[in-house]
Amino acid sequence: MRREAGKGRGILTDAVAVGLEDQLPLYACRAQAGAGVHLGRYRADFAGCHIGFGGKEISVAPFEVLAPAWRDADDGAIPAHSLDGGVRVQARPTGLFGLDPLYSCRAAYQGGVQVGEIAAGDRGCGFGFGGRQVTEPHYQVLWQAPWMTWVPGIAHQLVPGAVAGGTEGGELFYVCRAADQTGLHPGKVKPSSPGCGIASDGKEVVATQFSLLVPRWIEGNAGTLPVTALPAGDEQYLLYLCRARIRGAVEVGKIDEQLGACHVGMLGGEIASQAYEVLSVR
Repeated sequence: MRREAGKGRGILTDAVAVGLEDQLPLYACRAQAGAGVHLGRYRADFAGCHIGFGGKEISVAPFEVLAPAWRDADDGAIPAHSLDGGVRVQARPTGLFGLDPLYSCRAAYQGGVQVGEIAAGDRGCGFGFGGRQVTEPHYQVLWQAPWMTWVPGIAHQLVPGAVAGGTEGGELFYVCRAADQTGLHPGKVKPSSPGCGIASDGKEVVATQFSLLVPRWIEGNAGTLPVTALPAGDEQYLLYLCRARIRGAVEVGKIDEQLGACHVGMLGGEIASQAYEVLSVR
């Protein structure tokens, strides 16, 4: 899990939206309070990370938010522990076929940040743009994170909480993958797109059947914790990131083996929900 430092009052492009409140995306955050590190929620109009502490809702800054990790690379290099997002089938001189792992990458291009793919032996990050494949030698590669997984995607109805990786015309790109006759390719999709845009055989291809990269949530109830829950904070005991539907909104908070519920700092107090989901590694 990667965290980004935040000071409030802003949109964090790489942060993963995991809830919704007053029609605004909520981000999972954590901050130091007392002798522990507490988990809470942040949105664009907050000045800090809102946590439940001592039965009250408090705002703390500075803080960190949940975000994927992107690592700088150049000229075809692929950092260790990169996320294997697909495969490419290539004909060999022998007439046999082989499978080359493909990794999600992103690169600055013409005023935006494009999301694409890279494999061993490539010259850089390749992505579809204007109907053709573009390769940029300076890029970032998405690192593997056990709390991320792939789910089916639907054009114009993207799953809330999808992992964002780039921008174009002020609209976020999300990390997706799709298959064609040449393999399974990482790519990009935005809410206005008809599908997942991938670079394939020198062209830009838009696939209407695709998968999205999202956080992995496991249902819990009445204090139960899955054995695969991801520790993200501490207060005498390890704290885990949870989310729950409260008063018609999806809120973000904390849970441990002693709390017995998902605790969310909101409305000036600390609200507990017996039904919730917990961020998990599998």
